[in-house]
Amino acid sequence: DLRMSRGLGDVYKRQELTQIFRSLLKENVTTKHAPAFYANKMNVSVIYLNEAVKAATGNSVTQNIHHEIIVRARRELVYTNKSVKEIAVGLGFEDYAYFTRIFTRITGQSPNLFRKNHQ
Repeated sequence: DLRMSRGLGDVYKRQELTQIFRSLLKENVTTKHAPAFYANKMNVSVIYLNEAVKAATGNSVTQNIHHEIIVRARRELVYTNKSVKEIAVGLGFEDYAYFTRIFTRITGQSPNLFRKNHQ
């Protein structure tokens, strides 16, 4: 059935785009937080990239970016003595208060409280 094969092709295309996105994200997350950066690098629209990533992962491009930032921030909070501001700057945030808001919204606790609870 032609429709089915086209559907499978779409699934593989979404998975492939998502793998490329994740690879680019790991390389660039410390400097690039905008979905448009990744879409432009992949020569697709932000809307198409978001649809593909959401279909493959269940989360939007922005959620994936924030997740990668939080994973790295948690690691640094637990395994280094860097200040929250140093960690925020290292993850590409000029405004460390904004970083703190994102971290707190996603994890349910401030970076300082997270560090205190995991040392």
